[in-house]
Amino acid sequence: APVGLFLVFVIGFRIMEQTFRELIEGRWRRMERLAEASEGHVIVCGYGRLGTVVVEHLLEWGERVVVVERDEAKARRLADAGVPVVNGDALEERALRRAGIARARALIATFSDDTDNVYLVLEALEIRKDLTVISAASTLEAQRRLRLAGARHVISPILVGGEMLARSVREGT
Repeated sequence: APVGLFLVFVIGFRIMEQTFRELIEGRWRRMERLAEASEGHVIVCGYGRLGTVVVEHLLEWGERVVVVERDEAKARRLADAGVPVVNGDALEERALRRAGIARARALIATFSDDTDNVYLVLEALEIRKDLTVISAASTLEAQRRLRLAGARHVISPILVGGEMLARSVREGT
C-alpha cells in the first residue's frame, strides 16, 4: 500500500508539473506569435541595461514593442510580463523576420558592442531599406561608422549622460 500511495503521489506530481510547463510554454509561444504578427511596432534588439530602459519608456508612451533577445531567461521574463519577444540572435536575418521587421516602424540597436550594432544596422537595412534604424554608440568614431552603415539616428548614452552631468554642475553653481 505505501508503494501504491507513493506512485499515485509521483504520478500526480508529474501531471501537475507537465500542466504547469504547458501553461508557461503556451504564454511563451503566444508572445512569439504576437511578435511575428505585429505591425507598426518598434523592434528593440537587446534587453540589457540600455534595452530595458528603452523598452520601459516605449511601453510607457503606448508604443507597440517587440524585443529580440538571445538570452532565453530574459526572453522568458519578458514573455511572462506580456511583452512580445523573439528569443534569438538579432544579428541573424531569421530572428529579425520573426520579429516582424517587414511591418515594423523602427528598429533600435541597443547592444553594448559597437561592432554588433554596426552589423545589426547593415543586416536590418539589407532586409528593409526604408526602415528607420536607431542605434546606440559608445564613442564618436562608432557614431560615425553607424551613420555610414545607414543608421538614421545614433545616440551615445555615455556622451549624452556625461554632458548632462557636467551641465548639472554648471547650472547648479
